[in-house]
Amino acid sequence: MYVSIASLDWNQVEQTPRGEVYEVCDADEEGWALFMESEAPETKCGKMEWIDGRIAIVEFPSRERGDLVGAFVRCVTQNISLDAYLHPSVGGSTPRHLPYHEADLSYGPTSQGGGTLPPGIQWRDWDTLKLEIGYSRGWGHGPGATYKLYMVLHRDGHLPLDVSTRVEAPHTVVKLNSRLLLGLAPRARLPRQPPVPVGLFIDLYEILELTRARF
Repeated sequence: MYVSIASLDWNQVEQTPRGEVYEVCDADEEGWALFMESEAPETKCGKMEWIDGRIAIVEFPSRERGDLVGAFVRCVTQNISLDAYLHPSVGGSTPRHLPYHEADLSYGPTSQGGGTLPPGIQWRDWDTLKLEIGYSRGWGHGPGATYKLYMVLHRDGHLPLDVSTRVEAPHTVVKLNSRLLLGLAPRARLPRQPPVPVGLFIDLYEILELTRARF
């Protein structure tokens, strides 16, 4: 596995069209899990996934993705109260209980928020919000930016084939449940010092504009 990745012709790999994956090699599930838990430099060459017995590079590092992640962090950080109880993990940080999920950005509650830690999981590995960014066109092309928002209540649940929603001016606001973000029960009291609102509102159009201004 390591030999296959280390011997890649990156000039060829980087010609992979946006929106397509580059298949690297065959691997069993145990080998893939050990590979992802290692600190080998090959794990940092791009976002990889184990798909039906094969390792594939599904995303490559890009300035656009990095700037979108930075803009999202900036918008969440504006809500100082929630920012005090959530910790971000940017890229390359895969929870040990989810070896096949590597999001561009994740947020998880801290112990100060009052949530109840699920059995078998450490605080640093508990994510309640995941952001995945994908793009296949440059800035000037249609149909424009879209998003999908999922609520996943069970670890083994599959995401539905949902329809994308357009990100449109002047505002495209999504609301996230603060209790779910902090790992609290539905009627549990929210933290008061600093106070946490019932919902976290994120303007996706604002994030898009913050990123677009850099290009």
